[in-house]
Amino acid sequence: MKKAAALIIALLLTSACLPAYAGGVPARGAAGICVSGFSAQCIDGSVLYGQVFTEYEASAVTYFATWSADCLRQLDILAAIKAAHPEYGVFGLLRVDATSTPEAALAVMTERGYDFPVMICEGDWQAVAEDAFVIPQTFIIDRSGVIAEAWQAAFSSAQVLLARLMRVSFGPPDGDADLNGTVNSADALLVLRAALGLMVPSDDAVLHADMDQSGALDSQDALMILRIALAVH
Repeated sequence: MKKAAALIIALLLTSACLPAYAGGVPARGAAGICVSGFSAQCIDGSVLYGQVFTEYEASAVTYFATWSADCLRQLDILAAIKAAHPEYGVFGLLRVDATSTPEAALAVMTERGYDFPVMICEGDWQAVAEDAFVIPQTFIIDRSGVIAEAWQAAFSSAQVLLARLMRVSFGPPDGDADLNGTVNSADALLVLRAALGLMVPSDDAVLHADMDQSGALDSQDALMILRIALAVH
């Protein structure tokens, strides 16, 4: 107990020096728009309908162009999510211009062996994507077909995107890292141990305790949980 108390006190004393999370930030933009009624032509000639979102716990639709290296890295991330977490839907949304054509996108998908759907950005989707013209841009969509977040930046890893999908699917983090139904200093200590590499947290622990939604547990999360436990606002 003394060792645990010392760690928590150290966390409080160093809180002023903790860096803020420097990842992308979800913007309001298209958030709140329902896209459950859309129909879209795909680059392979098929047609996709908005009801597809009801098949997944949450979905990611990434607006991209074939000429952008950042965009192509986002396709890698979508493919990784699809392979490891089929409960989440992943979709491409192609910006069409002189060089970013359906044919070019189909060639990219074939070359990389990716088989998730890629829609052509037109009609209703064009209005959504161009509300804030950012390339790449990812829309996180809930099971009812409503855009929960418009992420106006490139994701740094599949883990970060997965955290966003899980957040939309399960709701905001509550700080209960040990999953016992109570938020207290033990939860903060568990997160601090994970941040120091002394243990590997479970996926459920990350879901509940990733307070700054960075995709990983760190000292900032531990501090936020401790503030909840101590009722410090």
